[in-house]
Amino acid sequence: MSTWRLLLSLISRHPLLFTANGIFSVVLTSLPLAVGLITREFFNALEPDAQARFDVSTIVILYVVVQFIVSFVRNGGQSFESYLRELIAARMQRNAFEGLIDSPPSRSRPSMGETINRLRDDVAEILGPLFSIPAMTGQVISFGIALFVLVRIDPWMTVVAFAPALAAILITRAFGGLIRSSQRAQRESSGALTSFLGEVLSVIQAVRLAGTQDHTLNRFDRLSDVRRVASLKNGIVLRLVTGVNKGSIAITTGVILIAASQMMRAGTFTVGDFSLFVAYVAGGTVSSFPETFASLLSSVRRSAVSFGRLLPLTPTGDGRALFGGEPLHLRGGSHPPQRVPQTSTQPLERLEVRGLTCIYPNSMAGIKEVDLDLPRGTFTVVTGRIGSGKTTLLQALLGLVPIDRGEILWNGRVVEAPWEFLVPPRCAYTPQVPRLFSDTLRNNILLGLEQDETDVDGAIRLAVLEPDVATLENGLDTVVGPRGVKLSGGQAQRTAASRMFVRKPDLLLFDDLSSALDVETEHLLWQRVFEMQDVTSLVVSHRRSALRRADNIIVLREGEVDAEGKLDDLLRSSAEMQRIWAGELDSPDSASA
Repeated sequence: MSTWRLLLSLISRHPLLFTANGIFSVVLTSLPLAVGLITREFFNALEPDAQARFDVSTIVILYVVVQFIVSFVRNGGQSFESYLRELIAARMQRNAFEGLIDSPPSRSRPSMGETINRLRDDVAEILGPLFSIPAMTGQVISFGIALFVLVRIDPWMTVVAFAPALAAILITRAFGGLIRSSQRAQRESSGALTSFLGEVLSVIQAVRLAGTQDHTLNRFDRLSDVRRVASLKNGIVLRLVTGVNKGSIAITTGVILIAASQMMRAGTFTVGDFSLFVAYVAGGTVSSFPETFASLLSSVRRSAVSFGRLLPLTPTGDGRALFGGEPLHLRGGSHPPQRVPQTSTQPLERLEVRGLTCIYPNSMAGIKEVDLDLPRGTFTVVTGRIGSGKTTLLQALLGLVPIDRGEILWNGRVVEAPWEFLVPPRCAYTPQVPRLFSDTLRNNILLGLEQDETDVDGAIRLAVLEPDVATLENGLDTVVGPRGVKLSGGQAQRTAASRMFVRKPDLLLFDDLSSALDVETEHLLWQRVFEMQDVTSLVVSHRRSALRRADNIIVLREGEVDAEGKLDDLLRSSAEMQRIWAGELDSPDSASA
């Protein structure tokens, strides 16, 4: 779909608001016509031989009234445009963000920093032509009226006045390709720098411990230089276009001065006529037309680049998905979070995985042909050395990373979209490094659920978090800080576990949950998990307490199932299990788990 059709589709979503904004623009661009006519009458009234329609005092009153109206319309229009601009931007950002969350996993998905850059800068860029169109409409109307008035005074002088403006439009149009390429380079370099900053700030301690500050700063300098050059080139192109338009104004004014002086000597041109031409050409009615037109063309080309960067954030790649959706609830109130009702599917009886394969690009890391069979109520442990593919297995099962092949079956039925299906209350997941928000502990557990509909205390008990809550300054209402920095690693893990338990899912997925727990806390946590009836668990762990309790153990080695069975059997038959039991977890050829 073309950029123009996408823009018109967006306007059609808010016809009344854009119509009102267009009326403001038309009125604001038309009022200078009246100012020019009043100025002409004023100078004509000062000439003794000229015939003026009004006396000087009346003309002054009219001038003041019109200027007051211009000021009122300008302020009102700017306020209304700001409101409309923020409304559209918020809706597009909300829809793009929802699309990003709901879309299937993709290896081409932009990084966090790049995504933020697109949601902020590219959305703002798309809005440019939306508000240039009403201004252009008013300019066309004013341009036509000015042309009619000036032709009636002197056709030849009108041609002289309009010729540079037409030349400026043609020159601006010729810059179209250069505008697009410079804008794309500037956006991509800004996204790369933003992404790098986001990644570095999230692992600043690791950078210090590794002693790579100089390398990190050098990388930052290189990305900054690329962005600086791209921004400089983009700025030069835009200023060149603006300079062409402003130059046309100066040329036109000079030509009018020369031609008008000759005509005034011949008595065919009055001072009032001269002031009207100058007011319409240099004052904005004619001179701003090419500039506004050039700005519209330029902004449309830049918005085409921004549309191309935003479309990958939508599930269907259709730009119209950015414009619809639910109301924004700007005046308060909101829809409660949607919850999948437990009756929407049969409770889990058996989860099967057949031939699950996920290989990361440009490497051999990942998992290959993994089979799982999880009957209801069983406790299955996935173990293996570092880099064996344990975390990848859980992420592929949940649809968090793209899978190359394989099937996932829930009660014998194939799960087509695991990222949509394996969610609470069917399934819940606690990652190895949980993500907490700078909010209260309570809100980090509930994440939008209503407290009176959940058992927060029970979830906290299951996660063995109640002793820690008692020591916090404000209990559950304690703000945990960005990424939960006020909590220890074990407390953060158990907070994430509480978040999982409070949703009462059929299937629990733990990724090395007990890695930051002491022996007593870990023992108590698994004991309470086993108290839960009919709950199926898939656990990544190498801890002996989990391995002893497992109904079945899956041993991974280099992404493949090396052995499977009960602990005692594996310790007799599997050399890999023997190494893990002995604590040999490092792998010289390991990749990221």
